[in-house]
Amino acid sequence: MNENNELNAVNEEIKACSENKTPVTAGKKVATVFLSILIVLGFILLQALVAGIGLAPKVVEIMTEAAGDPAKYMALYQDYVLHTPVLMHLQFAASLISLIVVAVWYYFGYVRKAKADPDRRTLKKSFKGWPDAVFIFTGTVAIYGLAATISKIIQLLHPQTVDGVGDLLTVALGDGTQLIGLLTGVVLAPIMEEILFRGIILNRSKRAFGAIGCIVLSTLMFSFMHMNIVQGLYVIPMGLFWGYIAYRYKSVIPCVICHFINNFTGMLVPINFPPIILFIVFGCIAAFIGVRYGIVDNKEEIENVSEE
Repeated sequence: MNENNELNAVNEEIKACSENKTPVTAGKKVATVFLSILIVLGFILLQALVAGIGLAPKVVEIMTEAAGDPAKYMALYQDYVLHTPVLMHLQFAASLISLIVVAVWYYFGYVRKAKADPDRRTLKKSFKGWPDAVFIFTGTVAIYGLAATISKIIQLLHPQTVDGVGDLLTVALGDGTQLIGLLTGVVLAPIMEEILFRGIILNRSKRAFGAIGCIVLSTLMFSFMHMNIVQGLYVIPMGLFWGYIAYRYKSVIPCVICHFINNFTGMLVPINFPPIILFIVFGCIAAFIGVRYGIVDNKEEIENVSEE
């Protein structure tokens, strides 16, 4: 009897070692959070550095023209950045450089490593056909409706704050007619952000926090990177849903598509249309499809994000 118990104990120990189920300490979790914050700050600084380098020659010229007069300098500087497309061009350059950095990091740090595992669960294995496509599309439109509703509530409570953010986005991305602004806001930024948050940060935090924790952490970092209270609040439902999509399908590709759909929806929906209707109607469809076809599943094992 004792021999059988000892044998079972040895087998359990071997199994635990082979599965690498080492408990995650509180220190590991804290380190993961701080690393995520450093990653986000690093990319904020990268974009600020690009803007600083791009503006430096003009700033020197304005300082010379102002001849030490701070009021004149600020007037000339504001006139330059508000009435020329310089910030839009710099935002494009910053987004392009950031995209290259995160894409290289993600590929060599995660994708290539995941491809070496023959048992990995890929997007091709996770995506089952039209139910998944309908779930992703309707869920994304529903979440857009929720985010837009939150934005409208904030606008009612603090209209000046929302107007200020809108003016800043118009300066940085244009008024929606400039091609370079559209490329930045609709193509480059979504791809870069999804790789960074639903790829790198979510993937790094899986081991420490599990399924729900890694989705929440990547969402908080996504909110933090926007650096203003308005966007920081209404992107939270987006981050949670897109994080679930990345976790569920083991890829950032569906998240990029979600981000594209979200941005195009914002361009197509009339300004006076109540966005809560989108949340209710499309949310009900997404919930039905998700439950009916078993897409919503909270029993999935934690696996590394991998893509074809």
